[in-house]
Amino acid sequence: MKVQARKGRYFPVGPGLVASATRGWQLSAWWAKMPFRFANPDARYHERKPLVRLWPLEQLVIFSLADGVDRQLGRSAVMRAIGLCAQYNKLSRTTGHVDKTILVYLADLASLSVVERRVYYKPVKYRGAAKFSTAGKAKILKTEEIEIQRVAIDDAA
Repeated sequence: MKVQARKGRYFPVGPGLVASATRGWQLSAWWAKMPFRFANPDARYHERKPLVRLWPLEQLVIFSLADGVDRQLGRSAVMRAIGLCAQYNKLSRTTGHVDKTILVYLADLASLSVVERRVYYKPVKYRGAAKFSTAGKAKILKTEEIEIQRVAIDDAA
């Protein structure tokens, strides 16, 4: 597994540590080779600091952190975030036209924010005049993020 952070960023944990922390989670994404992956956050996160994103029962994503974040803090925050995700791995990812994921953000230097992100879709209808490139794509109606809990990084898991 190739783990490459963008310039000015780093990954606080490696694949071996994530594999041992997620052992027994039953993550099985049919579209991915591994049950977890490493990624650089994109523009949708703006100024927030995402640590982990969980698609329940499918895949776990570990995000890179900026070089300005202390490496020891980053490592302990990501390991705490993975531990928090374990309890949400039992939830159903989709119900009807709602897609749910769990995000854990670094709220400040001492706490984590666990957020449930819901994306609402419009049902897909194929029309004879629709082009094949857009015929099967669902339209996103709205996206909302609801903070589930806020926990300290150094609390016992």
